Amino acid sequence: MERLLYVVDDERLIAEIVEQIFQIEGFTVQVFSDPTEALKAFSESTRKPDVLVTDYVMKPLNGMELMQKCRALHPSLLTVLFSGNVTEKITDLYAQKPNAFVAKPFQPMALVNLVRHLIEHPS
Repeated sequence: MERLLYVVDDERLIAEIVEQIFQIEGFTVQVFSDPTEALKAFSESTRKPDVLVTDYVMKPLNGMELMQKCRALHPSLLTVLFSGNVTEKITDLYAQKPNAFVAKPFQPMALVNLVRHLIEHPS
């Protein structure tokens, strides 16, 4: 079965690069530049993504807020938070934690391998 990823980043170029890399690697990807659109699609979709890959700094929801709202609807959702503006310490402010944090800039294949690992070994 194909793996479905939601990629959410208000920097469209980054989202498109991530989308292309995952598509090359055989994933189905839905890209959103607005976290509220991603949340709406998530809540309305019968097929939930295997992994939510989201930037932290966005408006009107940041990546952690988006992750928490999606997990309220689907508690087993795997999540990867990435950012070039904050460190992993930002997650200490939230009750729920992402499954992984990646600092920008990142190596595209490192992100793919991380997502594969999360899918194969959910914790």
